[in-house]
Amino acid sequence: MSTGQYARRALDGWAQLLTGIGAAPAALAASGLAATAVDQHVLFRREQLVDAPLALAGGVTAAEGPHLEV
Repeated sequence: MSTGQYARRALDGWAQLLTGIGAAPAALAASGLAATAVDQHVLFRREQLVDAPLALAGGVTAAEGPHLEV
């Protein structure tokens, strides 16, 4: 699987994390807000097949006003 595929899968997980904390992209858009990926770190431990399930870990690490760091 290419590094681009890993990044896309990580962003999919990020969107699910936002949904889980009540900040789904559609809900943000309805409020005039948006979620933007500023930086990410993807650790490649071993090669995966394209449709293989991947485990992602993440959470909110900081919150200040309208800004969340996940």
